[in-house]
Amino acid sequence: NEGFLHLDISLIPSYENKFEFILWLAGFIERITTGGKRNPPSIRINIPTEYTYVNSFSTNSRKENDRKREKLMNGFKTEDFFGNYKKEK
Repeated sequence: NEGFLHLDISLIPSYENKFEFILWLAGFIERITTGGKRNPPSIRINIPTEYTYVNSFSTNSRKENDRKREKLMNGFKTEDFFGNYKKEK
């Protein structure tokens, strides 16, 4: 008896009212179906209580950011990164 859906036919709008019927049908299908794409749980819920997080961004100066960016880019230009790749081209 639990597997059956009890539906009051008087609540179904007339199919002549096209948009009202479509909205009702969409809501009905949503209620009786399971599955589909579900949203992942909030990340904040999974953070253990012993961990903390910071709501603000780093306040590095522009010069410090430029220096870090330059250091990173220079790392890609080294012989260790490219190896023999440049020589073969």
